[in-house]
Amino acid sequence: MAYHYQFRCNACGHEEYIHLGLIPNSAPEDIFEYVDYKFREERQFKKDVLGGKYGDYIAKVCAVDSEKLFFSASECLVWCTVCKALGIGHDKYISSKDYEGSEFFFDAPKKPYSMQIRIRQKCKSCGGILSMIHGECAVAAKCPKCGEIAFRQLRRLIS
Repeated sequence: MAYHYQFRCNACGHEEYIHLGLIPNSAPEDIFEYVDYKFREERQFKKDVLGGKYGDYIAKVCAVDSEKLFFSASECLVWCTVCKALGIGHDKYISSKDYEGSEFFFDAPKKPYSMQIRIRQKCKSCGGILSMIHGECAVAAKCPKCGEIAFRQLRRLIS
């Protein structure tokens, strides 16, 4: 599934398109490359968590039985709550595998998680907290061209 976002600045008229995910009817090599990228991101996230990048407490909790945990690092649209910058980030979370079914990243859990830890992301520009944008984006972001806080979402398409 792919998400396509279109943004336009009300001050200068600059437009940008942001694409997330895999576009339907992609060539087989693109699909394999995307799946490989997804697995590499999740393996690196697991390595970072167990290595203490997100704090010693989370590393200790997850190290007890890391094989029973699901590490996810999905791409998402993010907005900085301080400098108002818009971009692509990762929705990083750890949850228990208390569900039935396969362990592939695209499988939806069939039972509620008994534990979930969501990692807060920080803006690379200012260090502010990044907020994930789900669905329609009602906030105004900083235009990458003119710098005004007038960059608004025109449409969101799902394919």
